[in-house]
Amino acid sequence: MQPNSDTIPDTFSPKVVRSQLQAIRDIRNVSAHIAQKVDQIIALNSSVLGSIKWVTMESENPLKLKTHFIRPGITRGNVKAQFAMPSGDISFNHGSGCISLSVGKYEANLSAAYKTIWSVVKFAEATLASSMQPATSQERIPIDMFGSAELDTSQS
Repeated sequence: MQPNSDTIPDTFSPKVVRSQLQAIRDIRNVSAHIAQKVDQIIALNSSVLGSIKWVTMESENPLKLKTHFIRPGITRGNVKAQFAMPSGDISFNHGSGCISLSVGKYEANLSAAYKTIWSVVKFAEATLASSMQPATSQERIPIDMFGSAELDTSQS
């Protein structure tokens, strides 16, 4: 178990974080066990390798967005709901947002997962920073040293 896990705020508890990232785990499980899931994936007219969709911001003023998708493999019949269709606020990271990955009946919002992981990392960094001792002027600094001296070999 994790030491002092009872002091972690609920927002960052392993149970809550695991729940927020469950869709990614579901996709991982489908990908890891593709042979057992292939019939289900084909029946859903989904790509066996999954698909990814996202939105990019071409310009902020005037606001101009584009939506994209990649869906490898073979398509039977009609394909529905391929493009990312954002609603509400979109957080863009390096010009892209609303990123989601789909395999079979599962879809993971990678943009939301990024926010979750980012907040956990920021919390961990803040916790570590607050537990560090402040540096003092008498701080010991790691350094490689070499010494040399002439030895007195006189008989006195």
